[in-house]
Amino acid sequence: MFAVAVTPSATSQQNVEPANAFWQNAYCINPSVPYIVRRAPTEGEVAVLFDISAAGKPGNFRVTSAKAANGDERFANAFAKSVERGLKRWEYFAYISEGVEAPRFDVPLTFNYVEHGTNVDALDGEQRCVTSLLPEPPSHAGDPNDPLVNLARCQPPSMPARADREKLSSQVSVTFDVTEEGKLNNVSLAPDRQEDSFSKEALRALKRWRYNPFLNVGTPIERTNLALDFTFGDQVEGLGKLACNHAAFGSSRKLGVTGTSKRCEIRFNNGVPVPSKACYQKD
Repeated sequence: MFAVAVTPSATSQQNVEPANAFWQNAYCINPSVPYIVRRAPTEGEVAVLFDISAAGKPGNFRVTSAKAANGDERFANAFAKSVERGLKRWEYFAYISEGVEAPRFDVPLTFNYVEHGTNVDALDGEQRCVTSLLPEPPSHAGDPNDPLVNLARCQPPSMPARADREKLSSQVSVTFDVTEEGKLNNVSLAPDRQEDSFSKEALRALKRWRYNPFLNVGTPIERTNLALDFTFGDQVEGLGKLACNHAAFGSSRKLGVTGTSKRCEIRFNNGVPVPSKACYQKD
């Protein structure tokens, strides 16, 4: 956010320009970027008329035009409100008319919201005060090829009943894509994996997973050819008991440890897994 403070000069009343928003300006600051615009950066423009009191305070704001590049009226209204809040903080030196401090009326001014990367350093002080720089479009942290990055919800697999009784362990490799909307597509077993009770449980669980859209410079992208291993039974080093891709002994649905009405699901709150009560199973 830019702010410019000006010191008064002895010639401040020469070349009188009451309709010039920067004449006799003592302090100006550019408006902040509205929350809705920070979430989805888009350029905009707001034109206003305002009055300046004899004490040098702006007021009586009238928006004559408010536009958002995406055509959304909500964004345009947010721009207008932000401009009014910012303009209220401006200050002016006195306008002397016929020997007394006087108000100024119908002063026009136009504010601009410009895309990230615009060289604001090239603007003069006046233009900086009416130019707000949009934030850089968001991107998600982490490797988009990591199948556990940006999960919104997952359900761990259950142990097949027979394998649970006989304490059999296994590993199932799967591949899949994640669409721009965060849905799974092309879910399949690795080419060298035969279908069995373990693979069926892995696919059943995986198809219930959901992802948040992965943003690359503000644009959702598709994530293809993701590879993931599901483990059943014995713990794998570095893999937590409640991991999304692990089924511990004692988790068979058919043995009643995890009933169909109490399926283990893990949701993520700011990247932190929050398991449902059904995930906490007895050893």
